[in-house]
Amino acid sequence: MRFLWPIVALLALLLVGVLPTALAMVDALRDPVQAWAALVDPVLWSRLVTTLGIAGATLALALPLGVMQAWLLMRTDLPLRRLLMMLTPFPLFLPPLVHVLSWFGMVRLGGYTAIVLVYVISFLPFVVLLAARAMRQINREQHEAMRLAGGRRAVVVDEWRQAWPAAMVGGALTLVFVLSDFAVADFLTSVGPSVTVYGDTLYAHHLALRPAGAAAAALPGLVLCVILLVWALRMRRRLGVSVDARFEHAPVMRLGWWRWPALAVAATPVMIGTVLPLVSLAMQTGSWGTLAQQASIASERMWFTLRIGAIAATGMIVLGLPLAALATRMKRRWMIDVLVFIPLAIPPLLYGIGLIRVWNRPGLDAVYVGAGAVIIAMIGRYLAFAYLPLGGAVERMDRSMFESARLAGAGVVARFWHVLLPLLRSPIAAAWCVSFCFTLRELDSLIMLRAGQQSLTFHLYSSVVFARQDEVAAIALLLACITFAPLLIFLMLSNRSLRFV
Repeated sequence: MRFLWPIVALLALLLVGVLPTALAMVDALRDPVQAWAALVDPVLWSRLVTTLGIAGATLALALPLGVMQAWLLMRTDLPLRRLLMMLTPFPLFLPPLVHVLSWFGMVRLGGYTAIVLVYVISFLPFVVLLAARAMRQINREQHEAMRLAGGRRAVVVDEWRQAWPAAMVGGALTLVFVLSDFAVADFLTSVGPSVTVYGDTLYAHHLALRPAGAAAAALPGLVLCVILLVWALRMRRRLGVSVDARFEHAPVMRLGWWRWPALAVAATPVMIGTVLPLVSLAMQTGSWGTLAQQASIASERMWFTLRIGAIAATGMIVLGLPLAALATRMKRRWMIDVLVFIPLAIPPLLYGIGLIRVWNRPGLDAVYVGAGAVIIAMIGRYLAFAYLPLGGAVERMDRSMFESARLAGAGVVARFWHVLLPLLRSPIAAAWCVSFCFTLRELDSLIMLRAGQQSLTFHLYSSVVFARQDEVAAIALLLACITFAPLLIFLMLSNRSLRFV
């Protein structure tokens, strides 16, 4: 009974994540000639190099900017730093297409510059939040030693040095998302200079009914993403090693009159990524009537999106908690980590194909045609972002309380309800909220699923070509609001802006 739920969760993980990935990649073996032709196609490698160049430019901007932002918000007496940190995650949960519509409805840019700017706005929170977490673990003893040895400058250099590995983990996650995205370049190509990225090749193979070619073309990106994620997971394990029972937070640095110029610097990314997109979309919408009209038209899609997201987020908690408990008992816990992250490493288009392979079978029509396949897709894609905070919380728990409850005669169910859940209440709420918000940004895998076309995100994507600008802006504003509301409510209730990282 003790290992029943972890074993069931592990089997469910294999079903929703590993099996679809494996079946999608096995397509390359069904037609080796087609697969080899796709793999050695110079166009594939040219587009992969283009995407890596875009990702490199994105990281070149996001890494130093993110570390500086984290330092200002965590290690100084900056005014309004708690509010700014609360608003920092929001751009990450919006589909990049919303950032495109909000900004480039006002500023006409195109080509590589526009794509890089959109990615920087979208994924900067990865770097900021992880670097901020590392800076939060700086202890007073080291801070005082560096101050005595080299003054304020040595303190700042040392704090940036400690945050850099965590920022690189955020950069690795950014690169994984950039490799799989094609919607941003696809949209900007339709209104500006042509830019064709790696994801376009996969989608072209799919449209041409070349599954072996799509699987083979996905292989270079999959290998690269797995390497990056394995490195990021190993690095993540080291981020908290300096924290012990004697840990004491280092004092923040006093900026003096520099506080106000620094506040302007720190507020700029938050304004660009969080506040101004809402203002821009509202201005493009033009009137409450347009917003109300689009809300009425898209009401069923909104409720479908919210319902699916809530169910999927709950499923991630149900799977993530026993998997985290199982990982803490294993000597090679990295194996569970890799299994959880595999669906995130594979391009979502291929993951969607894998789900079709699993569920498009006689007797499973209710799952494949209905909302079940969409829920499974969401759980598989974003389980990692529930598993990580739950795993960290489980690792920090004092096991003596469970032993005391067991010796007192409490059974497994009693220990779960009266010991485990009260201790993990806040991490569970954080993981649920973050998982829910991530489901609202998913697009690529939903394109492959019939029921996924009922989502508000897909409705926005399909309306870009056929609807008026004010109608598209209204749909994007609705999506932004339903993304912002649960995240803001959670952060206000928890009062812990770094809880979910």
